[in-house]
Amino acid sequence: SSLNSLVTALTIADDTNASFNGDLSLGGDLKIGGGDIIDHNDGSAIQFTGSSNVKIVGDLDVNGNDLIFGTEGVATISNANETTNDGAGHNLTIKASAGKGSGTGGSIIFQTANAGTGGGSSSQNTHANAMVIDESGDVAITGDLSVNGNNINYDAGHSYVSIAANSGTNQGGYRLILQSGQGTGSAAGGNIYFDVSAAGSS
Repeated sequence: SSLNSLVTALTIADDTNASFNGDLSLGGDLKIGGGDIIDHNDGSAIQFTGSSNVKIVGDLDVNGNDLIFGTEGVATISNANETTNDGAGHNLTIKASAGKGSGTGGSIIFQTANAGTGGGSSSQNTHANAMVIDESGDVAITGDLSVNGNNINYDAGHSYVSIAANSGTNQGGYRLILQSGQGTGSAAGGNIYFDVSAAGSS
């Protein structure tokens, strides 16, 4: 019988560069001496800084569902600062998945985990929704909302401040309390004003 044909699996050029025609499986570690992983267009796709940090030059698509940071410290997602003098900063967009056709879009959900009630527990505390921004732009906040600014402004149109209805049978509604700022010492507390706009002349 005739011999099987030979195919080139590995090519080592005179500049010591090696080229594999198939996949490469390593049983040990992979050390990048040059610091970069080059894509098929000879562009630097992944850069190693030498301090265990990795820079992705292009976009990063994660096919999995979770992006989890380590437990060594506070995690931060940020956009790079502008380096040009008097240059404006860049937006950071967090975007939920869009629906298709009559399907609604996804919500943006912020979750936190409260401390447990018992000490010495080895189980992790449970996450719960702290704020949800749904597909229509409505925001639901589970806890209190503190505004450090001086104004809460509404866009054009009729606006409402209301308390959600109680549920169950013969259950009373909840109170709505407007509370002005407290003074200190002999100073009086703040006033509560209700302003309306009178019609002007035509």
